[in-house]
Amino acid sequence: FAIIKLGKFAEYISMPVMSGFMSGTALSIIFGQIPKILGVEGNGNDFLGNISAIFQQIKNINLLALLLGVLTIALILVGKKCFPKVPVALIVMIIGTVLSALFHFDKAGVSVVGDIPKGLPPFSLPDVFGIDNLSVYIGSGFMIAIVIFADSLMS
Repeated sequence: FAIIKLGKFAEYISMPVMSGFMSGTALSIIFGQIPKILGVEGNGNDFLGNISAIFQQIKNINLLALLLGVLTIALILVGKKCFPKVPVALIVMIIGTVLSALFHFDKAGVSVVGDIPKGLPPFSLPDVFGIDNLSVYIGSGFMIAIVIFADSLMS
């Protein structure tokens, strides 16, 4: 954005607009994760699609997934408040992994990562120059750059 002198454009964007943009981005991310916490399929394509998918599948909510999700969020929030210098999220993730292995949450319908291959993957160059991939990378990179640019303006 510095190369194309977009910084001057930022002078015309008010703080309420920037704040609204960042809040909307945060809500979009949150509502993208809620179907995973509820153990239902999300639409994933857009904000309203995820909300609609949640309400359409309200009868299919996996109560164990919901309980684990709410408990995890609560532990992380309380842990960060009580122990700010401790990597609470990492500890909660380790506890969750151990509990999942012991109690086989995957058999109760809770999505788990599954087996992770050992060792390093074979060395190869990614196909970033294919026409199909190039448009995805440019679009995704541009969206990420806009969010980072907006966040830096708010600071």
